[in-house]
Amino acid sequence: MNGRALLRAIPLFLAVAVACAALLTVWAWPERAWENDTASYVAVAQSILSGEGVSTEGQPEFFRTPGYPLLLAAGVLSGSFWTVSFLQYLLAALTLLLCARTARMLNPKIGEIPALKWWLLLLAPHFLVYPALLLTETLFGFLLAASVWFGVRWRSTRARRDLLAAALLLGLLPLVRPVGVVAIGLYGAFLVVRYVKHARRHFLPRPRRIAGALLLALLAAGPTLGWSARNAAEGGPFAVSTVSSHNLHHYNAVRIQSVRERRALADVRFERAALERQWKEENPEATPGDLARWQNREGLRTMLESPFLTAAVTLYDDLASFLPEAAQICELFGLTTGGRGTLAVLQQEGILAAAEFYLGDSRSAWPFVLWGCLWAFLFVLSLGQSMLVSLCRPVPWLWFLALLGFAQLLVVGAPANPRFLFPSLPLFFTLILAANDEVAPRRKAER
Repeated sequence: MNGRALLRAIPLFLAVAVACAALLTVWAWPERAWENDTASYVAVAQSILSGEGVSTEGQPEFFRTPGYPLLLAAGVLSGSFWTVSFLQYLLAALTLLLCARTARMLNPKIGEIPALKWWLLLLAPHFLVYPALLLTETLFGFLLAASVWFGVRWRSTRARRDLLAAALLLGLLPLVRPVGVVAIGLYGAFLVVRYVKHARRHFLPRPRRIAGALLLALLAAGPTLGWSARNAAEGGPFAVSTVSSHNLHHYNAVRIQSVRERRALADVRFERAALERQWKEENPEATPGDLARWQNREGLRTMLESPFLTAAVTLYDDLASFLPEAAQICELFGLTTGGRGTLAVLQQEGILAAAEFYLGDSRSAWPFVLWGCLWAFLFVLSLGQSMLVSLCRPVPWLWFLALLGFAQLLVVGAPANPRFLFPSLPLFFTLILAANDEVAPRRKAER
């Protein structure tokens, strides 16, 4: 084996080794695969299998969309959620493969993936550890990568089945994570515009163009409209899933307020909890959706009161998210024993205190923490370089990938929790691989 082949084989070997170690870990200690949200999704999966529909304890479920519980049903049926972790690793591998294939379709002349980008792709901490956890991100990332792959494939084949598949997979995203509504708004509109331009260029009759555009819009928005109609029928016209907006402002507002007032994060949370209890007492007939919307409004008001502070704290949390990602790996493998959670130390005491906490907890955690930080640094550099390159390329798909990726980050809030970055990673990876400064795709490739 020559040096170049060895250089490319090492990250593949390391990725497989870490994935196998993670699967063995959750097989031996199943509780490590469970996160705060897992139990609520499992409850919905059990209700679906029992014939009760999308419900929890006999009541209609509004917050947890049915997409991920359908995958968890495999764990319920098999009696072991290790099955789900294994399936998610397969989905993660397919996601990375789709990123590489999509990049090659966007830029057929890229040739061999550069060594640095190859290492970044295979050793992404998110793809190595998150599939072991019972969370929605892996399934969401796969559906998004598959939808983009079909969309880019249609760019070359002009086969209607590819375009329809892209729209249908796009429509399923909000049923896995409500933030998928953002993708529908941007990606769905992008697909419709590209289709209409193609139809005009080929002189399709106007009725056919309109029918095609409406069909795409229906496939993309249909599942979300159906879910919203079901919620309205079960709980009233405003009983819609507001999890994404709830996460957007409610949690971040607590962080902003604690920094602005120079108070402990725990004290602000306690105060907010008291206000929530008071609101519930004043509104006894309110639904969970009503509570989430109130929390969303209060959080947005807090953030807009100090826009510059909000921007500064958001940027700080973006940079500080590197360490929690590595800490998540350490917690999965049992290398850290702290019970305060991945983000508690970081948000309450700052990045230096968090570094001391995690590095001082166990010497065996050091390699993972350093690896996670190094990966994040190189990833940001590569993404920035690729965005600069893509700005000089007449390829709308490259611009779209960057726009949609950052739009998702903005909607779910600052990625102080690295889970928020995960849904955008397939888009960013495709952009990093496709934007090669040595090749300038011609405009005719879009025609």
